[in-house]
Amino acid sequence: MTWIIISVAVLALYALLMLAITIGWFRLPRFSKTAETSLRVSVIVPVRNEEQRLASLVNDMMAQDYPKKDFELIFVDDHSDDRTKQVIHSFIEVFSWEGIRYINLADFAGREGKKAAIETGVEKASGALIVTTDADCRFPKTWLSAIAAYYQSRKPKILLAPVRMNSGGSLFGNLQSLEFASLVATSAGSASAGFPLLANGANLAFEKEAFLQAGGYSSNRQYSSGDDIFLLQSMKKQFGTKAVQYIKSPAAMVSTPALASFREFMNQRLRWVSKNTGYHDICVLASGALVYIVNALLPVLLVIGFFNGMAWKAALIWYVIKLVIDFPVLAGVASFSGVGKTILLLSFMEILNAFYTALIGIAGLIFPYEWKGRKYQ
Repeated sequence: MTWIIISVAVLALYALLMLAITIGWFRLPRFSKTAETSLRVSVIVPVRNEEQRLASLVNDMMAQDYPKKDFELIFVDDHSDDRTKQVIHSFIEVFSWEGIRYINLADFAGREGKKAAIETGVEKASGALIVTTDADCRFPKTWLSAIAAYYQSRKPKILLAPVRMNSGGSLFGNLQSLEFASLVATSAGSASAGFPLLANGANLAFEKEAFLQAGGYSSNRQYSSGDDIFLLQSMKKQFGTKAVQYIKSPAAMVSTPALASFREFMNQRLRWVSKNTGYHDICVLASGALVYIVNALLPVLLVIGFFNGMAWKAALIWYVIKLVIDFPVLAGVASFSGVGKTILLLSFMEILNAFYTALIGIAGLIFPYEWKGRKYQ
């Protein structure tokens, strides 16, 4: 009976957490720009071996409806060994726009990795508002104007913005897209509810001065990933939760492609999990532990079922309850993100997610992984 009581208690706590996130999401108003904004913005894009992706990004940036005189595009090259440098310089020549800038981390002794690239970009940025994104992202023409307008009207220290994962039409891609919607739900819903848990560096804005006051990444440079969530925690600690806001607007949404192979997917997840030992925010630690335990309950109950048949019935009840808990907010976020049909995969994803989360949560703290041609322990 003990395991039944524990299971019920854990699911009850999870239901309360998801209820807060769900209410936070649906109470978060959509933002619409009502006035033109004049604000200097610096877009920082850390790049490493991205020669094939840069053309789409630059074209999207050149198509922005935000005045060219009011923003700059800073590429910070993290020791690329392909033609990234030459490609960026060719764009500078073709567009004859002084707003495109190239910074090479190789010119700065001892600097390597995404965090070093962002910090270097912030140092050299001329804008009061910094926006970060990734080289594989695509942007609507309203992207910068929506973010700048929101910042100008609300003045958050750090602004979280929506990201959509494009599936590419495959089952694997659609599953990734739906799982990614759960991260968006957590980011937006928790920020709206007053306990921000997640951020995504593919679409993130913050004040340059606030970044410097919070110490940048000075306390977590030893972790290869986590530039977004560590910065969120630093900003929250320095300025309070009210300084963290989320812009719920399709005009500010960027899109990123799903990973093509299972190996890439596992490497990405191992990288994400590897930074967990660096968290000090009690809300992040508690919610992360709770979500992990809830997902691990399914495989645990199935194993117990070989010794006690009641556990298999409990696993079925777990499945139904979790499905009911997760559905509302995931359906809402998937619809907002334009990937509403992926919600049809939720019943399948709940099972897969439980097993993979249970395994990756442990593996990420033990096994090495590879990212951008580098191997990490």
